[in-house]
Amino acid sequence: EGKNKACFVFVYETDGNVLLLLNATKELGKKFAKGRETVRPSLFPKSQGKWYSVVVDGSFKSEDVDAMLDECYDKVKAELTKKV
Repeated sequence: EGKNKACFVFVYETDGNVLLLLNATKELGKKFAKGRETVRPSLFPKSQGKWYSVVVDGSFKSEDVDAMLDECYDKVKAELTKKV
């Protein structure tokens, strides 16, 4: 958004598992974690916001992951447009 830059997700693969680090509000983090043990707050370095680690396992449908990514993207984009 203009000259402002931000990231809403980092994607890693470790030991055959996909790990997402999502930039999300506390409310989104709780929503994502509901009924899942693989969503936890993350201590992401150099971050002023909240980050959540998500190990994408068999409890996630493709649509679940897409929805999480969309919501985190929208959150970060809204924050950037406030700064402009």
